[in-house]
Amino acid sequence: MMPEPDFVASYARGPLVLVLLACSTLLIGGLWMAGIVGEVPSTERYPKAIVVAVGWLNVLLSALGGAEIAKRLIKAGEHLRIGAAGIRCNAWSDQTIPWSEIEEVTTWRVKQQRAIVLRLRDPSRYPSKRLLDSLPGSRLMSGGDILIYLLGTDRTFDHALEAVRHFRSAAA
Repeated sequence: MMPEPDFVASYARGPLVLVLLACSTLLIGGLWMAGIVGEVPSTERYPKAIVVAVGWLNVLLSALGGAEIAKRLIKAGEHLRIGAAGIRCNAWSDQTIPWSEIEEVTTWRVKQQRAIVLRLRDPSRYPSKRLLDSLPGSRLMSGGDILIYLLGTDRTFDHALEAVRHFRSAAA
């Protein structure tokens, strides 16, 4: 009997380009709110300093997001692999996390975006490649150690979740 093939989600250029365009739009809006491109928009509801601060925050977040998406466009290739050996998310780490190290798998939703959340026995053994992932914010909100998104890939969230259920139960 042949082993079952792994679930693989690769980066898809079309969706990534759309996300990059969204980041660019947010960046331009942030530059406008910060007063870099045109006059700072005025509102009776918020003081000018708040609008400028939100503009700069928007610039920072959209630039970071855009840089990550651009890197994925250039790099292309595999984003997520789920199989008998465990889970490897290339955006997180180059290591495969064995099923024996995964205590719990849940999901998390923010607006329309869903994530697979992994809670590990010892998260320090599987550090992220990215600085932002080491910040406690998403861990506190999601209750997990690793968040895996399928945004910009050629596979769906539901298919990935089904693969997790299948391979995790087979490893148990």
